[in-house]
Amino acid sequence: MRRDEHYVLAAVDGAEDADAVLVVAAEVAAHLGALPVRQVHVVSGPGLRGAARQAALARVERGESTTVQGRPVDILAGLVEAPGAAMSVFGTGNPSARPTPRRPSGTAFAVARRVSKPMLLVPPSLEKWPGAQRVLVPLDGTGVTALAASAALAALSVPDTVATTVHVFDERTVPQFWDSPQHEYEAWTKEFRARYCDALGNGLEVRAGPVADQLTEMAASGAFDMVVVVWAQQTSGGRAAVVADLLAGSTVPILLVPSTFVAQALADPGRSGVGEA
Repeated sequence: MRRDEHYVLAAVDGAEDADAVLVVAAEVAAHLGALPVRQVHVVSGPGLRGAARQAALARVERGESTTVQGRPVDILAGLVEAPGAAMSVFGTGNPSARPTPRRPSGTAFAVARRVSKPMLLVPPSLEKWPGAQRVLVPLDGTGVTALAASAALAALSVPDTVATTVHVFDERTVPQFWDSPQHEYEAWTKEFRARYCDALGNGLEVRAGPVADQLTEMAASGAFDMVVVVWAQQTSGGRAAVVADLLAGSTVPILLVPSTFVAQALADPGRSGVGEA
């Protein structure tokens, strides 16, 4: 696909976060080389089928329409997966106001669970955004996570991004060296960095404590413009709870990356960016 056929998708279904979504989408589009922003609002209803549905989606992709009727999850997942969508930006609503904020829910999560591409989720409180200049990347000690995060950052094509990687030990995984002499700590962090952080090109911070609390504290500290979270596209379990807590407490966008994204990017580089001719 030619570069001039790419765009940034902005899902503006929720009135409370539409402004924040458009602010972030515009900044992402500018960083990706002045790409157009394609807004879409899905009106729940029976919708169209077959060729008529594809024609309706194509009009959104071309910027000829901003409204589609149908099942929101199906329509939005199709638009996110469209070859021209260089990045998709969604609002999170207000996760902290939900009865069970530790279990991800809502349209954005339902879409993210189905697609193979990263999605940028934006808190409704965001009024301005400088772009992904200072990025927090939590790692779980696996090469797949590190590579997926690296591939997702490359897809954003943001120059001069400073990525800070962090690994958080909880009470089950905290190593014996935590209270050991400094040289043992330094030796471990050097090995961890060599294995998993080189692709991200910056330093490593190691913490211990409840994972969600540690990451939420860092995300809300004001030291970062974006958080990159690699997940297995599950909405239950410990890691899903960490994602939910991050979204409830973060004041910056979160790039939610499927753990399989690195395999997709390596198999088909055209899916991970817009730089091809």
